[in-house]
Amino acid sequence: MSRLRTFLLSLFFLLTASEGLYCQVNTEKMRLEREKSGISGNVKFEYSVDMGNSELTEIDLKPNLVSRFGRHQFFMLNDLSRVYSEGGNIISKAFSHLRYNFHFDSSVIGELFTQAEYNKSLNLEHRYLFGGGVRLIPFNRENVKAALGISVMNEEEKLESGELTRLVRGSSYIYLEVVRGDNFALGNTVYIQPAFEDLEDYRVLDDAELEIWIFKSLAITNSLHYRYDSKPPADLKHYDLEIKNGLKFKF
Repeated sequence: MSRLRTFLLSLFFLLTASEGLYCQVNTEKMRLEREKSGISGNVKFEYSVDMGNSELTEIDLKPNLVSRFGRHQFFMLNDLSRVYSEGGNIISKAFSHLRYNFHFDSSVIGELFTQAEYNKSLNLEHRYLFGGGVRLIPFNRENVKAALGISVMNEEEKLESGELTRLVRGSSYIYLEVVRGDNFALGNTVYIQPAFEDLEDYRVLDDAELEIWIFKSLAITNSLHYRYDSKPPADLKHYDLEIKNGLKFKF
C-alpha cells in the first residue's frame, strides 16, 4: 500500500504542476466515500468517442484515492488521457482534483477543493480553480441516495491564443443514485455554474453513469456526458457530447 500511496500522491502533484483545461468535470460521479477510518481507492480504464466541438477517440486511465480519519476525509481524483483525432494526431489531456470534507453530521458536510486541468482539443491552455461550500444529503437509503451541493470558486482560464480570464463562479449540483443489490448502480448529476459578474455567462453539465459489477472488484461502465457553455471561446460550439464505455477496478 505504501508504494501505491507514493505513486498516486506523486501523480497528483505532477498533474497539478502541469498546464490545465477548458471543460467542466463531474467530480460527483467520481467521488469516493469511506464510512470507516482508513485508505482505499480504485483505478478505472475507459474508451470513448466524442462528438460536437471534437471528433475524437479517447483512452482514459483514472487512478483515485480516498482516506478518512474520524470526521475528516480527503479524496484525490486523477484522469490521464490519450486522444486520437481523425487526422491521426495524438493529443494528451490531464485532470487532477483534491478535496477535503468535514462531516458535521451524516447530512451536512463542509467542502474545500482545488483543481488543475489541461485539454488542447478545446483550445484552452489551462484551467485552475479553488473554492469551498457545503454538501447536503437529504436522504441516503439502501437503494437510493441524493445529494445537493452549493459552492463558490475562483477560476482562472487561459486560451491558447493568450486570452486570460479570472472570475468567481457559483457551482451548484444535484446528484441522484439508484442501486440494486451489489452489482448495479445508476447515477446522474446536473451542475450549474454561473459567473457572478455576468449571469448570462453560465455552464450546465449533465452526467449519467451505469455500473454493472461482474465480479466483486471488476465492473463494466457506460456513461454519457453533456456540457453546455453559454459563452464558449471563439470557434467552439456551445455544447459537447461524450459517450464512454469502460472497465472499473476497485481495491
